[in-house]
Amino acid sequence: MLDLEQINFLDNSAKVRYMALCKLFDHPSYKYIVDWAKAKYEEAQLRELNAQTWEQVCYARGNRLAYGDFVSLEDIVDTEFAGLAQAGLEAHFEKEQAEQEEEDSV
Repeated sequence: MLDLEQINFLDNSAKVRYMALCKLFDHPSYKYIVDWAKAKYEEAQLRELNAQTWEQVCYARGNRLAYGDFVSLEDIVDTEFAGLAQAGLEAHFEKEQAEQEEEDSV
């Protein structure tokens, strides 16, 4: 999860989306679905390892990857929004630096 300082560097629409996603991730139903997806991930992994044909391997691998993405969705969202916050921080720093240079030149 992002800290408050990072959240402050998000633009307003990104803050709203991030807070909505945090609310979703904290919901007990979401935790139940993540546990289910973890079990399905492990099941797909076993099917992939024990598949008898290439088509079965591809099908099981696709399932495993999809369930894996869902299981790691919270980490993916945190990484994405941390990047947005970092970009906001850099833009803020550049703006302050430009203002300082402008004041120094006057």
